[in-house]
Amino acid sequence: MVYLTTTLPLISLSINFHHTRHPANKSTYTPNNNVGYFYNLPRNKTAKQGIDIFIKKSVKHKQIPISSNIATLAVEIDIGFKFSVITCYIPPHPNFNSREVIKIADSFSTPSTILGDFNAWSSLWGSSSIKRRGQELEDTTLAKSLVVLNDGQPTHFSTHNSFTHVDIVLSTASIAHKLSSLILKDFHNSDNFPIVTTLSTPSLHTIKPRAKFLTEKADWAKYCSLISSFILEKAISSNINAEASTIKSVILSAAHLAIPQTNTKQFSTKLPYWSKMLSVLRNRKQTLWATYKHNRTINNLIQYKKANATFRKELKNAKRQSFVKFTAYIK
Repeated sequence: MVYLTTTLPLISLSINFHHTRHPANKSTYTPNNNVGYFYNLPRNKTAKQGIDIFIKKSVKHKQIPISSNIATLAVEIDIGFKFSVITCYIPPHPNFNSREVIKIADSFSTPSTILGDFNAWSSLWGSSSIKRRGQELEDTTLAKSLVVLNDGQPTHFSTHNSFTHVDIVLSTASIAHKLSSLILKDFHNSDNFPIVTTLSTPSLHTIKPRAKFLTEKADWAKYCSLISSFILEKAISSNINAEASTIKSVILSAAHLAIPQTNTKQFSTKLPYWSKMLSVLRNRKQTLWATYKHNRTINNLIQYKKANATFRKELKNAKRQSFVKFTAYIK
């Protein structure tokens, strides 16, 4: 499975492509074992835009240069077949030219998905009203036979306390049947709801981890005793191959009984800073958010914002304390 996400913190998945808006004047942490390619627009003039793509180093990919007035980043990925991921950001105020989107779509011969914050309103992706930019983007979508993958749910909670549908996921028809999108219900510390788009791919053969003998914990007296006992039980053969096989079997049988082995069960990594208190605070703010969505009153919104602020404050403090504790052992 391949996962494409929008406005969601970097997550560890088998293959992860990440699009987000983030302040251009702040650094972005990109773990070395996850990132093979990172890009942020060098011409940003405000702290309200920026696009990037994160791809695991093990995934074969290359950057596709795009000449456009729209902030655009594109890569071609090869996972047995080639397809392209294009991420865009269009600020609310600049004039929009639909020819730019057509130009971007025409730049690729491979199956493609286009995702980003277009700041466009159209009923095609769930907006209750349609505006000029939304109409132009809708016409472009239909003209290029693109498929809208949004499920109709809002993607953004504005500063005016209203829900909008500004983040859009488009796909070429040739790959749309393999894609599905889900708009998550939690902000994940953003003002946009994350959109997870999944590309179904053939299952790959995975190699299970092998157990290793913990020789430092071995009971060598028991091991030697078992070797002697097993050898006496085996008949001597004149066939050198059969004798070698017998010796190997005796050694392994004794080792399994006298030497402990590593656990091959795979455990998920736990966050060192997470606690029951953070779980309670997170659940509370999510409950208050659900209450506000059901009954949109100012009081409910204030209660949610207070709970969210408390959660973010405690989360930040927990991360800081965990980091201090970790670095205390570094000399």
